[in-house]
Amino acid sequence: MRVGIPALAAQQANLQKIDIGGLSVGPLAVGQLVVSDTHFAMNSAGALLRDVTVTFGLNIKIQWKIDLELFSDSGTEPLGDISFPPIPLPDLPIGPLNDIRLNIPTLTAQAASVQADQLSLSLSNVTADQIDVTGTTLPTGGFAVGGVSLTSVEGDQIDVPAAAIDSATVAHLHGDVITIPNLELGNVALPNAQIPTITNAAPLTVPLDLGPLRPPPGMDIGFLSIAVLITPSVETRVGRLDISDVSAGATIGRVSLRDITLPYDALNLTLSQLGITTLAVPSFAIS
Repeated sequence: MRVGIPALAAQQANLQKIDIGGLSVGPLAVGQLVVSDTHFAMNSAGALLRDVTVTFGLNIKIQWKIDLELFSDSGTEPLGDISFPPIPLPDLPIGPLNDIRLNIPTLTAQAASVQADQLSLSLSNVTADQIDVTGTTLPTGGFAVGGVSLTSVEGDQIDVPAAAIDSATVAHLHGDVITIPNLELGNVALPNAQIPTITNAAPLTVPLDLGPLRPPPGMDIGFLSIAVLITPSVETRVGRLDISDVSAGATIGRVSLRDITLPYDALNLTLSQLGITTLAVPSFAIS
């Protein structure tokens, strides 16, 4: 004999396993992102420097020394700076950039945000509230009542203390934000990527520290010596940098994500091995 239940409402269920077909998460809020031991390699057919200007300047000082039998002194007197107008240059091509390798021991970012793609997930030991199940047979193997013959029985408002269901489906599951203290990713390899052109549209300023001219010009007449300290300065400004035909790849030793907060929405859940603690049966029919 079998009991057919068209609709069933469970207040609470202890779930041993949940298989989630599609899980939408994010955006993930990461308190701290630490990337360790990064190796970056790049090759390029060439580069082009556009809107280039060069500015020259001179810093001049006089260094003197007096050494007499009864008196001696020395000092340095600044004479000021001399600046020249910027000199524009034509676009400058740079030959092939081969085997450029950058090693970054540690890179730390604060308050990062990541949007994750939809993924599948399996959860264990989960408690779900307000589960609706349709098409339930209770019990699955039927039951027998000795000495009683019934053609059919109908009833309503029946409470069953417990029941077992092989599987059920939940269209939507949501809850509190998931907090993950630490997530470690190791040996991350990024394969070589082909990039037609990399453009740096922000101006690039490169100052050159040449130091004072050696030897400094001057004179030395024994008791009096004078030297002119001339320190040139050169500043190159590149309005735009184009790098063409780039091939680049990278390897990362370890990525650490700390203090992760993860809001989630789960759709199309498949539940198995349900242990239902309280079962309310609005109506039933036995045939």
